Amino acid sequence: ALYYAVSYMSTAVFNVFIPLYLNSLGYSRSVVGTLLALGPFAALVLHPAWGLLADRARSKNTVLAALILGAAAAVLLFPLSSSLPLVLFFLFLFSAFQASIVPLSDAITLERAGQSGWSFGPVRLAGTVGFALMAVVAGFSARWRIGSIFPLYAVLGLLAFLVLLRLPKVRGHQSAGPRVPPGRLFRSRALVLVLAFHFLLQFTL
Repeated sequence: ALYYAVSYMSTAVFNVFIPLYLNSLGYSRSVVGTLLALGPFAALVLHPAWGLLADRARSKNTVLAALILGAAAAVLLFPLSSSLPLVLFFLFLFSAFQASIVPLSDAITLERAGQSGWSFGPVRLAGTVGFALMAVVAGFSARWRIGSIFPLYAVLGLLAFLVLLRLPKVRGHQSAGPRVPPGRLFRSRALVLVLAFHFLLQFTL
């Protein structure tokens, strides 16, 4: 629960205030919208790659730790330049790490919940509470200086990493034994229906 609270605090800092930061650079709304689309595009390309890596790792936690530290380091690049090509590069690099943090966190947590018999709901609720509280706190910080969101994200990312080190390790399912091709997942009608539902749901975001 503590990990979720801190992790979603960092998500609030970036997701809520990065549009304001991009506006402060003088970009038009259409450019800002295009830049913000980089996150989903990076996820589209890299989610399967990170998922395969985690599934074949001795510990999924190790891959998650690399994503958290990578995002915390990449976010500190933003204050270095306001030129469009570099901001574009910073956003893609950051999204390459950050976009897969939540799905991999959920995969690890749900597996532990299944093994331990406790409910996922209250743990996930801690993330919602953390998001809401940090959105308010970061609002004061952004009002003082919009660029402060980047070191704030990095600090929260480091805290999430430190909490992650204390969590039980979850082994990748294909770290030993035969490797299963990803295409086999689509033979499951139930899974295909879930994916189709989420595909439609994401349009609202």
